[in-house]
Amino acid sequence: LGVLCNMTSLSLSNVETIIVFRALAPLLVSVLDVAFLGREWPSFRSWMALFLIAFGAFGYAASDEQFESQGLMAYFWPTMYLFLISFEMAYGKNIVKSVDLKTRSGPVQYTNMLGWPPMLLFAHGGGEFYRVHEKWVEDGPAMFT
Repeated sequence: LGVLCNMTSLSLSNVETIIVFRALAPLLVSVLDVAFLGREWPSFRSWMALFLIAFGAFGYAASDEQFESQGLMAYFWPTMYLFLISFEMAYGKNIVKSVDLKTRSGPVQYTNMLGWPPMLLFAHGGGEFYRVHEKWVEDGPAMFT
């Protein structure tokens, strides 16, 4: 769902808008961490940094031509993307926290292993393996240069 919102956002708005909305995710994640994971609130210094990012995003929206012409609907899909990735980040922390991982790299390995099956499924469905094979037949090892 997050990928759908991201791709729809990219097709309807510019990359800068997506980057600005993505930059707001830590602000939402900090609130979700407190609400659902029992973590402490960020320090005053962290809040100031998060609000500075939010202020920059507001400044971007105030000067965005697409926002001026389309209003709030210009930001519907980027907002959906922001909420989804913020939820995914907070929920991912909860999942990783619930699994007993013995090393510092364990959470990274765990989340990467969870991502492999869907990635391979999408690659197969999108014909990526066929394209790689065709490129290999056409160019051989030179395909990597």
